[in-house]
Amino acid sequence: MTMEQLRTVRAHRVEAIAHDRRDVADLARIPGVFDAEVDGERVCCTVRGSVRPLLAWLSAGDVVELDSRELSLEEVFLSEYAPGPGQ
Repeated sequence: MTMEQLRTVRAHRVEAIAHDRRDVADLARIPGVFDAEVDGERVCCTVRGSVRPLLAWLSAGDVVELDSRELSLEEVFLSEYAPGPGQ
């Protein structure tokens, strides 16, 4: 991926507080979602592209807090080129 292509990648870090139990495997299966984490009531992930599937999944439960921020160019670069597990 070129630097110009990296500049056009829209990725957001999303964090939510949900009073109902959420399964990290379900979260990770949502299209565009990666770096999925569930820790008690805290749900975190990064999403590329449309957030609509993630919002539908979240809205099916008891979400009481939601925060989203666009990733910086540096964060996008690191997520693209960071070595995977075992590399």
